[in-house]
Amino acid sequence: MELELSKQAYQAYQHEYKELMIKQSTEIGKSSIVVISEAMVPTSPAAPNRKLNVAVSGMCGLVMGILVVFVKQNMSSISVVRHRRAA
Repeated sequence: MELELSKQAYQAYQHEYKELMIKQSTEIGKSSIVVISEAMVPTSPAAPNRKLNVAVSGMCGLVMGILVVFVKQNMSSISVVRHRRAA
């Protein structure tokens, strides 16, 4: 009987000790957090930048188009030179 009471008392003290440790750890966490400034809501979206995307894609399309025309012109002139050498 006495052993059983001792075990119950020990478990009660252990449970209380765990609760106090949890409470203490949460209080330490609260005191270590410092708010420097409040968050500000942005006035405009951060991304995507539509004007920049359109400008960059337009320039890329223009450069690629020029490259395609340049390659086609050179390929046709190369084939003409081959035909002349063969004849």
